[in-house]
Parts: sequence; structure tokens; C-alpha cells
Amino acid sequence: MSDMSETLGEWNEIEKQKTRRLYDKNLRILKYNPFVYQIDRNGVVTFKTFRGTLYFYSAINILVFKSMIFRTGAKGALAFVEDITKGRGLW
Repeated sequence: MSDMSETLGEWNEIEKQKTRRLYDKNLRILKYNPFVYQIDRNGVVTFKTFRGTLYFYSAINILVFKSMIFRTGAKGALAFVEDITKGRGLW
């Protein structure tokens, strides 16, 4: 039984590392964008626009906008923000 618990512990550690790498990669991409955003203590990136608030969960590549959920990375999230603002800027 201890072999399974060790295997499960190793698996969980690998998943944590994978999530952390994805989070770091997405934040590097977001750092060089023209949009204003906030990151809360849970790592959720928030874009406030005149059309509503977008939430980008950068550790799992999920974008939420008005109860619609999209599976995308940081580049896709930035493209979505740019598309809905159409150059009018964020609020």
C-alpha cells in the first residue's frame, strides 16, 4: 500500500510542477501586453473592460467572460480582450 501512496505523491508533485510552469509561462506572455490587469493571490488575472470583467485562470488556461468559459492560453486571452475592446481601451 505504501508503494501506491508514494506513486500518488510523486504524481501530485509532477502535476504541481506542470501547473507552476504553465502559470509562469502565461505570466511572461502577459507581462508584455498593452492592457491593464490585476492578479489576485490565487493567480487569477482580471481584465476590467467597458463590456464586463474577464477572468483568466493562468494556471489551467481557462478564460471566463459573462458566464462563458473558453479554454485558451495567454495569447488567446489577450486576443479576446483586444477583440471585445476594439481599441477603445479598458476601464
